[in-house]
Amino acid sequence: VRSVKQAKKRERRADNHNTRLALRTLETGAGPPPEKLKVRGITVTIASWRSRLLLQAIKRALQSGLHLHLAASPDLQGLLGIAAEGSAEPVDPSAAQEEKRFAIFSSAQRDRLREKKVNKGRREKGAMLEQEDLVEAC
Repeated sequence: VRSVKQAKKRERRADNHNTRLALRTLETGAGPPPEKLKVRGITVTIASWRSRLLLQAIKRALQSGLHLHLAASPDLQGLLGIAAEGSAEPVDPSAAQEEKRFAIFSSAQRDRLREKKVNKGRREKGAMLEQEDLVEAC
């Protein structure tokens, strides 16, 4: 659980970071440092202030669903300047929620999910075998 104090501190830190970047831009005349975002194997470089601030706002709003929305939403891709030909493959809306999450996870996350699924199956099978043993014992 995060306190209000921690949230405000985090917001101030982000604001101060952006302010320092803007001041450095004014002093040097260069744009913000490019930020790279990888969506389904496609790397998008965010190099303008407008795109950077827009991405931060979108990240804040969507939180962990950012990559899923970027992969499926042409409007969001257009806002961030991802070309239609190079855009990420949209996730099939008819797929189950677990499959959608599975499609965007890293290999380590995918392995953990697979292990959880296997363990759950083993537990269910063990419980079923115990019930059969009880029935046979009666």
